[in-house]
Amino acid sequence: APEMNWGEGEPDFYAWEAFEYTKEILLGQLVYLEYDEVKEDKYGRTLAYLFLADGSFFNEKLLEEGYARLLLIPPNLKYSDKLKEAEAEARNAGRGIWSTADEEIPDYVQ
Repeated sequence: APEMNWGEGEPDFYAWEAFEYTKEILLGQLVYLEYDEVKEDKYGRTLAYLFLADGSFFNEKLLEEGYARLLLIPPNLKYSDKLKEAEAEARNAGRGIWSTADEEIPDYVQ
């Protein structure tokens, strides 16, 4: 998802929208983390798949709704096909990040 960059500058493109959506869905919810091969990235950030108690896959939902852009970090590729499909669906439907004209989307998002 786009980063807020708290205290370090301006939020990334569509970060506030992604933040509000995440808060709306996850606040007060019991969640489960599923780890793949590597548990942290080179910056020390947790790499995990997030599931809600009802079994819904939050990573996939963020992508489907256009609140995130897919970033695959090998060897963590367990759900890569499913996540690629979710991002393609949002992009094709023009949801979220993909709802604006291509020239308005920063290069790092495309």
